[in-house]
Order: sequence, then C-alpha cells, then structure tokens
Amino acid sequence: MSVKFEQPKVPTETYPLACRLEELYNGAVKHVPITRRRLTPDGVLTAPVQHTLTVQLLPGMRDKTAIVFPKEGSERPGDIPADVKLVVETQVHPTFRRDGDTLVHRAAITLGQALLGTVVHVPTLDGRTLTIPVTEIVRPGYTKTVPGEGMPILDRKAQHANPAQQPARRGALIIEFDVAFPRRLNPRQKELITQTGL
Repeated sequence: MSVKFEQPKVPTETYPLACRLEELYNGAVKHVPITRRRLTPDGVLTAPVQHTLTVQLLPGMRDKTAIVFPKEGSERPGDIPADVKLVVETQVHPTFRRDGDTLVHRAAITLGQALLGTVVHVPTLDGRTLTIPVTEIVRPGYTKTVPGEGMPILDRKAQHANPAQQPARRGALIIEFDVAFPRRLNPRQKELITQTGL
C-alpha cells in the first residue's frame, strides 16, 4: 500500500491592509510592499527580498476582508512557498462611520434649525455634495435616512470580478444630528419662547 506524500507548506503570512473609506467606496488599486524570505541560488539558505503586491479593491469591500496571494510569501527548502494574506482594515474617517452597507454622518445644527427646519449639505465620498432638506422637528434620537447614498453593495460571490461589472446598488445614508443649544437667553428671547407655549 502506497502512502501519499503531502509536501509541507510554509505557514501563511498575514499583513494588515490599511484602507481609506474613500478607497472602499470608489474602488482603488493599492501597491503593498512586503518583505519575504526567498531561496538563494544554493537552494538551501534564504535571504530577505522586497516585493510589491498589487491589490484591486472593489467598491463596497468590507472591513476584515481577506485577500490571498497564493505562494507569494516566504520560501523554505523542499516546502511549498507561503501564501500572503492581506486583511482590510478601514481607517477612521473624519465625517463618516460605516455600518455594513450603511454610511452614518453627523450634522451640526442650531436649536432654531432643529425646530424650524433647515437644509443639510453632506459632502460625499465620490466628490459630490448632497443637499438634504430637513422639514421635521429634530427631536432627540431623530435621524434622516437617504436611500441609495450609502456604500456600494458588493456581490459577495464576485469579489474578484471586474469592478465595472459590479451592480450599482448602494446602501443608505443615515444623518444623525448634534443640536447646539444656546448658552444663555436674553429677557426678550425668554418672553418670546414663553409666548409660544414651548
């Protein structure tokens, strides 16, 4: 009875892949330098070698997505070279927070705007500016949902497909509000508020 020999493989080498939210929204090509150990001409010793991996980020890729490059890692005599695994890590964005396919934006408004209505201008991750009318009273916990202005919805079965073939479906944008209350009111302002019955 013959015994099948399974060639050993060098363990997978994992690296974080820092991505800006804009890159995960629009898609991007990143060039990632790594250091791997490769066999020297004698076939016994290894030496560190600089190598650059080219990564295609598809619009809508999520945090913790693993992108694997088979046999692109370190070598060892007689072993299959290591795979290289890059794991997406989304950097903190100054104006948006991602929750799955939803984007969350916080807008600062005054108390008067919260009561009387306002228009909120939201800069998008692809360079546009959305003009969002807010006609309801902004009470504590109130949010405004804008369908179709969130993250692209990536087909999970087509992670390696041509980005141009990906559907244009997007999640929602949710606007949360920070209402700035006045530090003080003068007598006339207090009188007017009292007259309104608030």
